[in-house]
Amino acid sequence: MKVKIYSHLTCPTSYRLYKRLWERGVINSVVFRDMGLDLFSGVIRGIVSVPSVFYGDVLIYSGYFDVDEAARVIESKALPIIDSFDYGEASVLAMEGILDSYATALWLYLTDSIESPLAVKPFIEAVSRHIFYRGRSSESYERLAEEIRELYRDEKNLYVERLREIVARNIVREIIWLGRDPRKYREKIDRDYLEHLLLARAALGRIGLFMGYKTEIHKKRVEELYEHLQKTWDELSEKVGNEIKKILGDQLYVRDYISLTTACPSMVIDYR
Repeated sequence: MKVKIYSHLTCPTSYRLYKRLWERGVINSVVFRDMGLDLFSGVIRGIVSVPSVFYGDVLIYSGYFDVDEAARVIESKALPIIDSFDYGEASVLAMEGILDSYATALWLYLTDSIESPLAVKPFIEAVSRHIFYRGRSSESYERLAEEIRELYRDEKNLYVERLREIVARNIVREIIWLGRDPRKYREKIDRDYLEHLLLARAALGRIGLFMGYKTEIHKKRVEELYEHLQKTWDELSEKVGNEIKKILGDQLYVRDYISLTTACPSMVIDYR
């Protein structure tokens, strides 16, 4: 069965997974597709987080997962089997997956709606490990979904705080990805610009663009995020900058990754 991985050049988890597969000598047995340059193949497959690992046509890992386990599974071509499914633990894993994906994290932060991420069933099944459950069914998935809803309701304050930090980090990360100095952009991002940026960033074209609708929750969240960025901008810039420098500083990885994907070398940014 063919394994296909949808990844991104500067994604830390994609980087770690690539390195594990390279160490195990199985990197050439995997098909890589870079999602930075291939939007609609990702849309077709329902990908909302990278790396996404498909075993045949089945999504088995996405975004938040044990990289060492995934590397072993890819090498052995033997999927884990779960006989006794812990719904409480799985709901925690699912929420971590939702937070790990910028797409689902940003949507949840702005709308406070957990239902839209839950609709992406293959993603939720992968991050919760429900995909490996021997007794997996539509009924077991609905039970899992209800556990996730309850967890988010009960721990909302904690999750909103974490979501704010995740969104803030990704704003800074994307400025750096564009090859810009985040220190020069700090004063350019006012509240109105931030609101527009986030509403547009949460959408795919006009799909999911709720600008103009009465969704007052997003205004409160944008204001909180703006205040958070004012306090943490320099710290985030340093952390994210170091993270990206480490990945792109691995010249062997960059060279080999590009050769294994459809990525265009001219789009690789030099941060050295």
